[in-house]
Amino acid sequence: MVALSTSAANGDPNNVTWRERIELSGLNILLVGIFAETMNSWCGEYESLAATTRILIPEKRDAQGAQVEIQIPQIVSIVGCLESGTHAAEYHSGLAAAYERSQIVLLGSHATCTVDLLSQQMWLHKNPGRPDQGELINDAGDEWRVERQFIDAVLAARRGQKWHVSPDFVEASHYMRKLQAIHDSAGQSRTVHLTDYSAETELRSWLA
Repeated sequence: MVALSTSAANGDPNNVTWRERIELSGLNILLVGIFAETMNSWCGEYESLAATTRILIPEKRDAQGAQVEIQIPQIVSIVGCLESGTHAAEYHSGLAAAYERSQIVLLGSHATCTVDLLSQQMWLHKNPGRPDQGELINDAGDEWRVERQFIDAVLAARRGQKWHVSPDFVEASHYMRKLQAIHDSAGQSRTVHLTDYSAETELRSWLA
């Protein structure tokens, strides 16, 4: 499995996005968490991973001209092994000028599935002699309602009614565990085994 997420969103030294403010984003890096939700659902979690991160524009100026220290990585590269035994690689960059990509490629011995999240298309490639040709999978998927579900859940809770969100908080703790592993791996220059973490412990630490 290979994931690629690139844009120039972080490339302007005179523009600080909310995703670059550690007080708002915490351990989140670029779109790594959003990709993690999809990848965990489709392929399962990482068993182990090794990550490197870079901050190439360490200081920026915000809209008021104030200097801001950037503490959230602008580039992250991840390689590892999923719990299923599948090898995986990810590359995320907010400094990719004129090269916006958002793709997940599932590589198999009999076929390859390419998911383009920007064009909202999935292609199945079965002919090794013609990798440029494939079958378009006509499946629009489910409507994105995460924010709406969260608001509905808050309103239901205020009324004393039952509520539900998906992904729920336990599922969210799994991608939080991945983000913690990425930071630890990059900071300590080592491969991290996600079994060293308790997803529930990570969830409590994030909510504290």
